[in-house]
Amino acid sequence: MIKSILIEDEDNSRDLLLNLINRYCPDLEIIGIATSVDDAVELINSKKPDLIFLDVEINGGNGFDILNKVDTKKIGIIFTTGYNQFAIKAIKFSAIDYLLKPIDFEELIDAVKKYKESLNVVTDERQLVIKSMNKSDKEILSLVIPSVKGCF
Repeated sequence: MIKSILIEDEDNSRDLLLNLINRYCPDLEIIGIATSVDDAVELINSKKPDLIFLDVEINGGNGFDILNKVDTKKIGIIFTTGYNQFAIKAIKFSAIDYLLKPIDFEELIDAVKKYKESLNVVTDERQLVIKSMNKSDKEILSLVIPSVKGCF
């Protein structure tokens, strides 16, 4: 299961997104919901989610205020907003996707799929590094041991 958090302060938008996730994204587990910047920062730091659905405009500031206050290196971010003018800024925060409200279920499914694919890319890169470290092009023919009297 992918541990997910919703950060949304509008009841209707939050309920719709929650219903869409429950219906079309069964591998997501909603482990928390926040309705303000402060609550979101606390929730992210305490729950350590894999994925965040983040509204841009939220009580106490905006979604970017939240991202500036938490470590998001290992967290996928999908923006869910009614404002298209923040898309470039979202890209700078390495957002997986930017969904405009009202959220279309097919776009939601595609966004979650992008997140899952991003996990596979990381896993594939790690596997390549491990394979290259284990691969030896040269056979070890001898072992040199240094000592006070010279090398053996």
